[in-house]
Amino acid sequence: MSWVLNFAFTMFDDPALIDGMIQNGAHGYLLKDTGKEELLTAIRTIREGNLYYKGNIAEISKGGNPPQKKFAPDLPPKISRREKEVMRLILQEYTNNEIAEKLIISPATVISHRKNLIRKLNVRNTAGLVRKAIRFGLIH
Repeated sequence: MSWVLNFAFTMFDDPALIDGMIQNGAHGYLLKDTGKEELLTAIRTIREGNLYYKGNIAEISKGGNPPQKKFAPDLPPKISRREKEVMRLILQEYTNNEIAEKLIISPATVISHRKNLIRKLNVRNTAGLVRKAIRFGLIH
């Protein structure tokens, strides 16, 4: 399983730098001398969809307050065995009819699985589906 962690490690506590990291999507901020336990706490916090900023970031940051928003962690969704089979064949450039024949299901069922995969992976088309499948390591 892989997921994206936008986390900033720095030796600097410059307000402009910190604000820039926050504005550019950093989900967390720690100084490089952070201990192992705090790093693990930060990672868990971010995996739960919360932001993690260590120290007096409210005082350091020009804005005076660190962002309190939640974000959607980029974690792989639950994909069924059959959806993985369909995805594997999509990645091998099979058509819907060829996938149906290979898996002994109807073309309509293949289309349904493809739509479910596109929805679950939050993409717009087959190209996005392929990109996310590779990114999440869903196909071996």
